[in-house]
This record gives sequence, structure tokens and C-alpha cells, in this order.
Amino acid sequence: MLGDYKMSKKGMLCIWTSYNIFFQEENTMAQISKDMRIIDIINVDYDIVPILLNEGMHCIGCPSAQGESLEEAALVHGLDPDAITDKINEFLATK
Repeated sequence: MLGDYKMSKKGMLCIWTSYNIFFQEENTMAQISKDMRIIDIINVDYDIVPILLNEGMHCIGCPSAQGESLEEAALVHGLDPDAITDKINEFLATK
């Protein structure tokens, strides 16, 4: 896994990625943003992979997934990054 995970005394899960820092209380839903790298989004929840594939983003195994943001990858494929972000966050809200 690319991120470093640490539990604080107050029960906060700190997820450090190279582009974003999220502080998430236990039992709250995770969310992604379009400026996150594809690989970091997948690390939030591996069940996001089918959503990306269904949207036409077959870059899961592509070396670009290591450095491209969701927005950059979506625009390369002519897709709406906001719509994909919304679908992923709706999925994460059900978990």
C-alpha cells in the first residue's frame, strides 16, 4: 500500500498520500477527490476498480495510474471527472 496509516489517541485515522491528506473519524465514510492519483483512489477501496472500468477508464494497470490524477486520466479519455468522482463517492457512502 502506498499510504502510511497511523492511529492517533483520539481515534482519528490519518491517511497520508502524496497529494492529499484526509482525516477521517472512525465509522465515517471515505471520500475521494478528482485531484487524487488513480492508485491512491484504488487504495481507498479496491471495489472502486469496477466503477473505473465501467466508466471506460482502463488505466488501472497502466503506469500512468501511478502519477495521473483522476481528473487528468478522465480528460485524456474524454470523460467527465466530476461525474466519475460523484459515482465513486456515492459508492463509498454505501459502505
